[in-house]
Amino acid sequence: MVLVHAYALLSTSVHENHTFFAVLAALAAVGAAPRAERVAAWTSGFLGVSVFLMAGGLGRRIMTLGQLDAIRMAFGLDLSVVLSTLHAALLAALVAWMLRTGRSPAP
Repeated sequence: MVLVHAYALLSTSVHENHTFFAVLAALAAVGAAPRAERVAAWTSGFLGVSVFLMAGGLGRRIMTLGQLDAIRMAFGLDLSVVLSTLHAALLAALVAWMLRTGRSPAP
């Protein structure tokens, strides 16, 4: 799961939809671990927001790209940049947990 997060976050030519596998990996890898629901929730949350901000919001027939751009820039800074920064922090937390415990990540 950590590798999927790293791949989706750090690789070039990778789109947000590549994180779909991280959701499945989170459930498979940490399903029985304590607090595993947090890993699944954070992974799903980042995927949902990323796909919303980058892949056309609610769908191209429901929301135009202009409306999506207005949402992304609502606070004067592209929200996808903020999301990427938070995703980097999540990845760092998952790696730290894995190194500290030697187990599947479950922050």
